[in-house]
Amino acid sequence: MIKIHNSLEAFQFIESFRNFEKTAQFSNRHFRLDRMEKLLEIFNDPQKNYKIFHIAGTKGKGSTALFLSLLLKNSGFITGLYTSPHVTDYRERIQVQNEYADPLLITDLTQEIARNIETLTFRPTTFELLTLLGFLYFREMKCDYAVIETGLGGRLDATNIVKPLASIITPIDIEHTEFLGETLEAIAAEKAGIIKDRTPVFSSSQDPRVKTVLLQKAALCQSPFYLLEDEIIIFPEKSSYTAQTCLFQFTKSNKAVKTTIKMLGDFQRENAALAALVFNHFFPEKTFELLPHAYAQVSLPGRMEILSNKPVVLIDGAHTINSIKRLMQNFKEFHGGPRSILLFGCLAGKKAREMMILLKDSFDFFIITYPSDLRKTDLNEIAEVLESSGKNYIIEKDTEKAIITTKKRLNTYDNLVVTGSFYLIGRFKKLFTDSGPIE
Repeated sequence: MIKIHNSLEAFQFIESFRNFEKTAQFSNRHFRLDRMEKLLEIFNDPQKNYKIFHIAGTKGKGSTALFLSLLLKNSGFITGLYTSPHVTDYRERIQVQNEYADPLLITDLTQEIARNIETLTFRPTTFELLTLLGFLYFREMKCDYAVIETGLGGRLDATNIVKPLASIITPIDIEHTEFLGETLEAIAAEKAGIIKDRTPVFSSSQDPRVKTVLLQKAALCQSPFYLLEDEIIIFPEKSSYTAQTCLFQFTKSNKAVKTTIKMLGDFQRENAALAALVFNHFFPEKTFELLPHAYAQVSLPGRMEILSNKPVVLIDGAHTINSIKRLMQNFKEFHGGPRSILLFGCLAGKKAREMMILLKDSFDFFIITYPSDLRKTDLNEIAEVLESSGKNYIIEKDTEKAIITTKKRLNTYDNLVVTGSFYLIGRFKKLFTDSGPIE
């Protein structure tokens, strides 16, 4: 049997299984809940030892999960948080009380997993094992609650074996069409798969087509449906590079509360409001006591994250058309000077050309690269957009060389944005922080 000595080896072992986050070679037949059910059965269903909030969507899942976990933690509950992807450390995905998973416990639990899956008649995926590890970790830490984010889709996602207190749906957009479907309606139907019978559903504002699908599924399940725009009015107040302040007015009670959010972007106000709506449904007596300060405690890596102020260095994992639009709206509001540079790389299957069309007019120089060695997109397709617009750019296929080149050029620019993929911003952040901000 394999011997695991530390958390690095633990995650290397888990990575040795099929990782659909790093390959485009998959289809519906690769996703089945019966495998996850069998894994959990072997370990006596750890997910049944704490109460769960389950979150699906395209944008804002991780932020909404974080905000809800902060409210639960500040209420005195031991709270687990399971999100994906990570930026620089696998332990970002599994947290209790907003602290990364303990490496010693991760090592022990992974060793236990390795021992118990030797005789399986099927081979689990990396994400199934990560999900199992998270559920086991939360049981060992004696969590009262866990906030669980789906990985891909919803209906067939490995997390969708939970029986949650509530199903939470963040904004849904076109993504992963090769698996979820080509239309918004098809994708919404997959995400709506986390809605359970007679379990309240809380949704962000949605495209009318998405809203219709969600309402139909909620009605079929006899589940109450709460739409954010009907429940909370958001009034923005102050914003800076480090935080923003806004007012939430709850329409049913007509109560209002001011909150400070340690994350940038107008969309983070909506994510924070959705978490507040869910929390207020279950703990109305605590909401207005906790909201003024709970969100100011922690931020989420790779979401409008500022690594430097002079020059401004901003990283964001935006990888869809709408998330790029929102990133640029917020960048233009805060950028610190007129000269800007972009480091961009996205995975195959993303709308690379369309994203670059949105980005091209906001930067003076472009460095285009692959975010990882897998699922490589067509860099020439991106370059054609810049060439036809008369933009200055270089293509550097080697990601590490692209990052080093970017850092060298940063000396002559006021702003740098790194976006297109969580893999790219993760590699950039590690090199940026390990070796100093500017060469």
